[in-house]
Amino acid sequence: MDCFCITTDHLDEIQATNQEIAAAKKSGMNVYFTLFDDDEIKYYSGYMNEDIDDEFEPLDWAMGEAGCTEMKIRNKVTGKMETL
Repeated sequence: MDCFCITTDHLDEIQATNQEIAAAKKSGMNVYFTLFDDDEIKYYSGYMNEDIDDEFEPLDWAMGEAGCTEMKIRNKVTGKMETL
């Protein structure tokens, strides 16, 4: 089972389709996240499974892939993005 998916590559301007996003959410990926580098440039955004074993797994991937150093998730209650 996949634990997270990238739905937007902000640097290359690649966006998942609405159908792909809906499929990710249907499979349990309902926590929205964004990934940034140390200059606070947004690189990626996507969704992860609420029951993920390691909530930093997307950041770990993005560190090696693009040098990302920060991850924010959307608070389900307030709707605001919060740094993990």
